[in-house]
Amino acid sequence: TEILKYLYENGKVTQSELQKGINIDRAAITRHLQQLESLNYIERFKESSNQRVTWVKLAISTQKEIENLFRLRNQFVDGVLADFSYEQLAGFYEMLNVIEANLSKTMKE
Repeated sequence: TEILKYLYENGKVTQSELQKGINIDRAAITRHLQQLESLNYIERFKESSNQRVTWVKLAISTQKEIENLFRLRNQFVDGVLADFSYEQLAGFYEMLNVIEANLSKTMKE
């Protein structure tokens, strides 16, 4: 989910930082975090000096699982692209960038 991705990329954050970072309303972020916490994907805790501040972070097991998924994805991509030359890959990535730009323009229209 977007929440897990944000936490993976940003580490420990406050619940309000997370809410603003993924642009979701307060009630929705609370519901999503409760669900993720019940699945043991995340951990939430209060700041000892200010009980109004709630911190959120990935559970260690979730962090390890995401890292493993990235490792598997990279192995897959490396295998798929193994026999292409540097020039062929550069051309391929250039085409993907053009496609991405065209998609972005098309979606705005």
